[in-house]
Amino acid sequence: MILGIRRRETAEESSDVFFRTTKLITSHFRRDSDKQMIYDLCGRKNTLSNLLIASSSVHAYHYLGIRTIDTVETEEVSVGNIKIIEKMEKNEIYKEISSLIKNSIQYEINLLKNGTGILERIIDKIMDVSGEISNSEIEKFRKYLEDQILTVLHEYPTVYMIDYAGDLTGYTNEVRSEIINKSSKLKIISKEIEKALLEEGNENKTIELSLLKNLKRKIMEDFEFESFKELEMEAIPMRMLITKILYYLFNLFPTSKRALKSFQDALKFKNQIISKFEEANNNKTDY
Repeated sequence: MILGIRRRETAEESSDVFFRTTKLITSHFRRDSDKQMIYDLCGRKNTLSNLLIASSSVHAYHYLGIRTIDTVETEEVSVGNIKIIEKMEKNEIYKEISSLIKNSIQYEINLLKNGTGILERIIDKIMDVSGEISNSEIEKFRKYLEDQILTVLHEYPTVYMIDYAGDLTGYTNEVRSEIINKSSKLKIISKEIEKALLEEGNENKTIELSLLKNLKRKIMEDFEFESFKELEMEAIPMRMLITKILYYLFNLFPTSKRALKSFQDALKFKNQIISKFEEANNNKTDY
């Protein structure tokens, strides 16, 4: 069982307490016993994707109790054979997660680079001009953003478009806060929030999926389209989305030149970190 989940005075103190799946998966690299199980599945030297898939498999088997063989069939199996069955089941879970994940981590890295590139393009223009940015430059930004959005629509699964639009509009943080605020008065832990969401008719079993579903609903309602194919084909929803992105991003930056330079430096540092992740994902490394 997962230990150490603490109650909070209010659920608003830290959204990280509730959106914890990613942290739980990465936390297995801190425990020697868990690390050994990860290495048993994929070896010490491997890519970032495969190591995270192995950690997810360990989490699914040992912490969530997921099995691929009926427990009734293993009740009278000897201790030695139980170890063999455990290894076989974890390998099956590893293969299943691998088939589901596929290029997901590389997709995430690509979109992180894309989002940072958009911010860099805007801040470079702000730094270059004195006064307001001209309407013609704004239209260039609109065309650039439309090209980026269409690329994501064409080349990535829909779920990535939802995340991408959520990050660029600031909706992701808004929807996450709504979920937390909704439950803050109850002073409850993440598992209890998930139970409350289920009792309200939400079929999702984790808060992360609730976030994705609510984010998708908000984006489609606010920008008035019923499918992402419609967003691609219809001019008005696309223009509304781009207007919101520009409004959010331009208000994200500080006003002073000194602060803008610091922001610019931070983006460069972020790019260096993303490059390290990309290198780790493309090359096998002994961790």
